[in-house]
Amino acid sequence: MEIGRMLCIENIYLKEKLNTKDEVLHFIGEVLWANKYIDDKEKVYEGYIARESEGTTGFGDSFAIPHCKSSAIHEAAIVVITLNRGIEWQAMDGKPVDFVIALAIPESLSGTLHLELLGKLASNLMEESFTEGLRNAKNKEELFKVLKVAIEEEEL
Repeated sequence: MEIGRMLCIENIYLKEKLNTKDEVLHFIGEVLWANKYIDDKEKVYEGYIARESEGTTGFGDSFAIPHCKSSAIHEAAIVVITLNRGIEWQAMDGKPVDFVIALAIPESLSGTLHLELLGKLASNLMEESFTEGLRNAKNKEELFKVLKVAIEEEEL
C-alpha cells in the first residue's frame, strides 16, 4: 500500500505534553485541520469519541490506535504522537498509553483502506521488532521510516 501524503513528517509529534485521552483526540483534530485533511474539527473529534465509546482503541503495550471515519475527512491521514508520559486509555492490558497512531479515513474509503490500515498496524504491533523500532526511533524521520516500511510492506 502506498502511503503518499497519508503519513508525512508534519503528522508526527514527539514527547507531547497531553494529559488525557480527550486532549489527545482534540490534538489529533488540530493536526488534521492544520495539515488540511479535514473540513470540520468538531465533527472529526466527535467521530473519535463515538469510536472510543464502542470499545477501547488502547491496543496494549502502551500503544493506542484511535480511528475515525467521517464525511468531514477528505483525505486519509495517519497522525503519530508520542507522549511525554503514559495516560489512562482503558487499554486492553490496563497499561497507560504513551504512543498513539491515529487513523483518519474518509467515509468513502471506510470499508477498504480503513480495515487494511488497521490490520497492518495491529499485526505489526504484535511484532517486537516493530514496536522496538518505533520506540527506539531518535527523531521524526526515523519514526516515519519504520512506519512507512510496515505500512507499504506487501502481504505474502
